[in-house]
Amino acid sequence: MRTSGTKALLVLLCSTALLLSACAGAGGKRGAAKQPDKTVQTAQTLKKEISYLTFSLPEQVQWERNPDEALANAGVAEWILAGYTAADTPARVMYQKLEPAQAPAALKGQVLGPLKTCPDSQISDFKGLSKYRQQVNFEAICSQLVPNNFGLISYVSIFTDQTANHMVITEIRTPASKKAGVLTFQNTEAQKQAETSKILSELLYNLMQTIRICDEKNLCI
Repeated sequence: MRTSGTKALLVLLCSTALLLSACAGAGGKRGAAKQPDKTVQTAQTLKKEISYLTFSLPEQVQWERNPDEALANAGVAEWILAGYTAADTPARVMYQKLEPAQAPAALKGQVLGPLKTCPDSQISDFKGLSKYRQQVNFEAICSQLVPNNFGLISYVSIFTDQTANHMVITEIRTPASKKAGVLTFQNTEAQKQAETSKILSELLYNLMQTIRICDEKNLCI
């Protein structure tokens, strides 16, 4: 749903219980059989290309860091709109590092799992501006995240080297609708919420274009 040049999508984010469990467990399976030492690649032998990443939060709105210790313990950094809680914020931005690295396509499938509850959804790729070669960028829209009475728009970028996945997820809550990406309402209050969602969608899509991958020498691309 991108109006005036804005693409819109949906995904249920890590600060909700569903995706947080999916993200936190994405690095590997517990209880897997131990491989012979000669076949194991240690962190020292794998090539680490990504030291950290940077992005710019939209200055048009005020953000604050979520102080939830459970998120920090899961390796998640989350920003919500000032004056709101994680439960009712109209938009949020999240970063998580997942180790060991797994195939981006598999991680994408986990992130999109909550979309199965949507009566109607749309998923498509978008092009990021970072020049890092190993990246996946997609957008998703959910008409209504059942049983909740709201829809979601989300942009997701996953950057991968041999040691870890670095994931940025942005989310915008929208009024529930019958068709994904179609936010047209007769109700005045719902229409105002829809217009706010469109503005936030534009801002967070632009945020995704500011992501840069940086190495240990602080060279960012």
